[in-house]
Amino acid sequence: METSRDLIAVEVGPAISYLFFADNSLVFTRANSVNCLAIQKVLESRSGQVISYLFFTDDSLIFTRANSLNCLASREVLERYAKASRQIINFSKSAMCVSPSILAREGEQLAALIGVNLVTCHEKYLGLPCFTGRSKRVVFADIINRVWNILKGWGEKLCTNKANGELGFRNLENFNKALLAKQGWMILHQPDSLAARTLKGCYFKDFSFLEATNKLVDSFVWKSIVWGRDILNAGMRWRIGNGSTTSIYNDKWIPRPSTFRIISQPVLGRDATVDSLLTLTGGWNIHRIKHNFVKDNADAIFSIPLGTGKYNDSLIWHYED
Repeated sequence: METSRDLIAVEVGPAISYLFFADNSLVFTRANSVNCLAIQKVLESRSGQVISYLFFTDDSLIFTRANSLNCLASREVLERYAKASRQIINFSKSAMCVSPSILAREGEQLAALIGVNLVTCHEKYLGLPCFTGRSKRVVFADIINRVWNILKGWGEKLCTNKANGELGFRNLENFNKALLAKQGWMILHQPDSLAARTLKGCYFKDFSFLEATNKLVDSFVWKSIVWGRDILNAGMRWRIGNGSTTSIYNDKWIPRPSTFRIISQPVLGRDATVDSLLTLTGGWNIHRIKHNFVKDNADAIFSIPLGTGKYNDSLIWHYED
């Protein structure tokens, strides 16, 4: 029954392994040949990220390779958790599914090793479908209908003025777009997070998030984030540090809405960067700026405060600067 496909898994670190459950309990076990070293990180997506578990407030998803060794090791860790926490895991209410390449007979044997039920797929998880496929409209139709039936009863209250005791949303679509824009902001400012690395590996591996586009086959989540990125593009600009990565003519760095750009011919060269406008001591090169830019642009440049030049340029939200 040895295969290379994914089934369920439990994370095992260099020294300890752990599980999170609904009551925030933890269970630790030493990682050695006796204690579950067999469990492997296995769920590797096209993004290049390796994932072995998804922990939520009231439930957990665990992934591992489809073989008897990993399944028995997973069962052992669960039993250790039950013994350490003095809580009983209800295996009859737990379920597992296998990859399409695993035969039904093999899946049933592996499920029996853990003591859980084998299902075709986890249809719902936290109230949402685990697998969506290409037809998002059909998959989410039931959820949309349920939410809409609720909103019809109190939807008007959402957009009623707070002075009248209601929530005071001016526009629900814009509110939703702002929340999606925050996800884009996270990608920009937390590039090492699992979510950011996974999205980059899938959708913009060879270029930046701001340059990424949509394809017809891309996920609904990604398309939504790109839709919310419009807000970031409308109010985001570069803060000058050492100026080495900000393009004078191509990037947004001038504190002047709504373009945030230099509006002039690229007399210094299309690829010139802001550090070419600085002196050796890190201040603005007044003579060069006045010589190459009209007064409005020069004054806007001089209004930008400079630090010591030791920091890299960074993206900021202009309206909170």
